[in-house]
Amino acid sequence: MVCDECGTQEALLVFMRNPKPVEDWAFLQEDVPSVDFRDLPGKAVWEQIRMEHGPALIDIFKRWTQEEPSADFRAYRNEAFRKCPGLNEIWEQPFQAQYLVADGELILRFRQGKEGVEITADLLENGK
Repeated sequence: MVCDECGTQEALLVFMRNPKPVEDWAFLQEDVPSVDFRDLPGKAVWEQIRMEHGPALIDIFKRWTQEEPSADFRAYRNEAFRKCPGLNEIWEQPFQAQYLVADGELILRFRQGKEGVEITADLLENGK
């Protein structure tokens, strides 16, 4: 059985020609800490993530952007899930992370700016 949320997410990834390998599915991840941000508003979660997860995600982003275009993202994805409890998804192209929150989805986007790595956070509210 696959829950509605995971089934929808997998269908979207396949549609974008970026399917998640079976070994990366949540039920096969034994050592990933469990945190659920779905009871907290996006603004509060963003403050917590920026301070606690930001440095780890920036480090992963920097290392990933130094890889060859044909490199496998799997090790980076697994590292992100281990270091960032509550992370729901991370994509390599474009590099972005998703957290589910009480009022929708918090999407973090990363890019290299003139003064270092820049992070933007967008809240995609439920029903919009």
